[in-house]
Amino acid sequence: MKIGIIGAGSWGTTLSILLAENKHDITIWSYE
Repeated sequence: MKIGIIGAGSWGTTLSILLAENKHDITIWSYE
């Protein structure tokens, strides 16, 4: 499954790691 996460803070990063470990295709958008 393709999943987009908006925000690369602690919650966004943790969520993306957990989903990526479960074989999901993750895209993270962040603003500097």
